[in-house]
Amino acid sequence: MQVYLRFQATIASQGKFYAASKDSRVSPVDVRDIAALTGTGHEGKKYVITGPEALTYFDVADKLSAAICKKVSYVDVPLEAAKQAILDTGAPAWFAEGQAEQFRFRWQGNQSRVTSTIADVAGKKTDIFRRLRARVRLVFSRRGKFRTGA
Repeated sequence: MQVYLRFQATIASQGKFYAASKDSRVSPVDVRDIAALTGTGHEGKKYVITGPEALTYFDVADKLSAAICKKVSYVDVPLEAAKQAILDTGAPAWFAEGQAEQFRFRWQGNQSRVTSTIADVAGKKTDIFRRLRARVRLVFSRRGKFRTGA
């Protein structure tokens, strides 16, 4: 879930976020759910951790819209435009290429797997957008102000 914080500025100012994800699906995870599997009793264990559902970025936009009570749209852009936008932020070329590689990997369906690991092992319901609604609303609705303590 926290991965969407990188889109805060354009969501707050334009109601949109941009990426080269096409209609591929991802299963986002809240880092707090991962943390639930790092305490005592989990030493040496390996888990396949995913979010509870595989979503397109169009789906993510709908869920963010509901969470912040403001229309959010996903705008798919060509891969080279996405890379250039990353470079324009001052990120190094290796990072921009790494992000492009991740999009190509995603297009092949490699990030759409869904597991119930968090629910099964940690006993936690993992509806990340509903659980983070108040925090997300504060973070994404402030124009130009990124607030992590919301």
